[in-house]
Amino acid sequence: MTANIMFVLDDGISMFSDGAAYDEEGVVRRIHAKQIVRPDIDTVITTSASGLSLSMLNHVIAVDGPVGFDQVVDAMPGWTVEVLASMDRIHGGRNYAMFLYAGWSEREQRWRGYLIATYDLPAYGVAAFEPAMLHSFAKPNASPEALEAAGLPRNLVQANEPASILGAKLMLALRQTRQEMHGPGTASGYVVGGFIQHTHLQRGRADSRIIYRWPDEIGCAIDPSQDPIVEVGSSDQAEAAA
Repeated sequence: MTANIMFVLDDGISMFSDGAAYDEEGVVRRIHAKQIVRPDIDTVITTSASGLSLSMLNHVIAVDGPVGFDQVVDAMPGWTVEVLASMDRIHGGRNYAMFLYAGWSEREQRWRGYLIATYDLPAYGVAAFEPAMLHSFAKPNASPEALEAAGLPRNLVQANEPASILGAKLMLALRQTRQEMHGPGTASGYVVGGFIQHTHLQRGRADSRIIYRWPDEIGCAIDPSQDPIVEVGSSDQAEAAA
């Protein structure tokens, strides 16, 4: 499970993701970026998936060569089907993928964000491979205690920080929240690790950086109990996020 956060803003897109990939036991196997950042087509994409879904999607995009975000929107359902088929051929077994994708729509002359998955999303009223339009998104859920420890209200609607700070604080809260690692009924553990990547996409440009790194190690489970205290809003990491 990946931590994904997206805000559709008046001046662009704010996207957050973590950087850890782990196995069925919660042991970190890779630390890597989980975003495709394409300011040339005013697009940013992140994923929560098994296997190499983002690399496969990046390959499909390179082959098809969209010239703008509207072409990404039109093609994404078909690309998602293609990515899942490739994952099944390579990995076998049960694979899945969920993509958040956002960018500037020339058709609508505004910023747009979408969610699509290889499985049904009843909370959004869409079936597998059908996109849902979103203004904001965050997964998984953070515990009330973790939200308070990160300096956020339990009801995030009441938060009044700018997206760059709100997203960073929420990522820290997600880091401290135990989750069912591979979906309902699976073993629980901590699932947010590696680093926080924040991308602010605007017309023709993107500022994408690692705003914080955790001391996770490949071959070990994620353990946030020894994390240093991070004061978002006054630390070097918060300044980078802003």
